[in-house]
Amino acid sequence: MQKRSKQLFSLVRGFLPVVLVLLMAGLAMASDYPAKPVKLIVPYPPGGALDLHGRLIASSSHPYFSQPFVISNVSGAAGAVGAAEVARSKTDGYTLLVGNVATCTYKPLSEKLPYSKEGFVPIAQISASPGILGVNASSPYKELKDFIEKAKKEPGALKYSTAGVYSSGHVPSVLFAQKAGIKIKHVPYSGGGPALTALLGNHVDLNINFPSTFSASIQGGLVRPLAITGDHRLKAYPNIPTLKEMGMDVEAYHWISILAPKGTPEPIVLQLREVFKKLCADKTFITMMEKMGEEVRYQDSPDFAKFWAREWKEISDLFASGVMTQ
Repeated sequence: MQKRSKQLFSLVRGFLPVVLVLLMAGLAMASDYPAKPVKLIVPYPPGGALDLHGRLIASSSHPYFSQPFVISNVSGAAGAVGAAEVARSKTDGYTLLVGNVATCTYKPLSEKLPYSKEGFVPIAQISASPGILGVNASSPYKELKDFIEKAKKEPGALKYSTAGVYSSGHVPSVLFAQKAGIKIKHVPYSGGGPALTALLGNHVDLNINFPSTFSASIQGGLVRPLAITGDHRLKAYPNIPTLKEMGMDVEAYHWISILAPKGTPEPIVLQLREVFKKLCADKTFITMMEKMGEEVRYQDSPDFAKFWAREWKEISDLFASGVMTQ
């Protein structure tokens, strides 16, 4: 027993210098951080909700961060390409992901990808917005019931666009169709912006998108909003009813969060958490978000991590039920 204790002590003593070196290196890195601009990877093309959030964050954060955030659009595979790039990037705090529910929950649960939720460290949730069911303003669908009646008369004839398979608009679209008892055809695009463009060009009949993406088109009279997927009406659009008000038990949100690659030193994570805590309390930032039709729903890292774990389990069960095969 004494011999084993000595061996264990010797082993620990041998590893201790290595641990100390790594700890000191992390502290030294953190003390110099940030020494250069920080890249915010948006895993979708310009024009969508993630891109608009990222650009607003980048333009609003300078009072709280000594270096600029620089937006980099790395699109492909409904967000998976950009997310994978962040997951395998250096853990030095200079590459962060503007993540969302689709890229970080729907995609890794639905297919084999080079990343999972364990590949990231949550920094903060910025917002969580319900989807808006919108049609082209020139369409004959004045209310959601008109769309549903048409879809029931001609099953599979009407089409809806999304930012890709298992994107943040795909899951609520399937749930809506299921609850409404209709069959509509899925047409996936490369991002929320292109999905909206398809609606504006009358290439599809319906698009479930998010306030920041839809806002300008709604205000410009190009898109007619029919319903939202939240549990209450949006402050920016109090006249848009919820699906629940119409008797359809659908509740789906598009959360947007800042994530760092796993292994990022804790001092850097703590510094970034403080930056986004201050940003989300900034009145100007909140006002700008509201102008996009969004609402700031800040969650610090520990709270968001708990929420994400719970959501991961719920969506995993949803996919296992087979409903997403529609």
